[in-house]
Amino acid sequence: MTAESPLGSVRVQTGLSRKLTRSLAPRQPSTHPFVRRLNGETCKRLFDIVFSLSVLILGFPVYLILALAIAIASPGPIFYVQQRIGQHYQPFYCVKFRTMVKDADQVLAEMKQNAPHLHQEFQENYKLKQDPRITPIGKFLRLT
Repeated sequence: MTAESPLGSVRVQTGLSRKLTRSLAPRQPSTHPFVRRLNGETCKRLFDIVFSLSVLILGFPVYLILALAIAIASPGPIFYVQQRIGQHYQPFYCVKFRTMVKDADQVLAEMKQNAPHLHQEFQENYKLKQDPRITPIGKFLRLT
């Protein structure tokens, strides 16, 4: 027989308190080698790879259309490759669809030299409001 209290049976209360305190206790790591390898970083990396491949496969038709549009709209390479610094300060190459004309840095230098007001605008904002170096497809890509 169990004793009754205003909050319910003592047996139920005891079981709940054991379950609550047991869930707050630190868990012991698994001794199974496969389970030990499935830590947070491994699961995150696995998810990143599977998700990225899914997006690449599903988006391939759109990427193909964009690549063809860039190739037709302006001469030059389809992709722009830039070196960036990643996790643990390791450099990696970032590949993006090209949104500017070929040799855009050289064109910018010439524009700043020929038009002082553009030089001033670029110094203040590090970009131009009406940048003529951006291709028509590039305008669309920068909006999305």
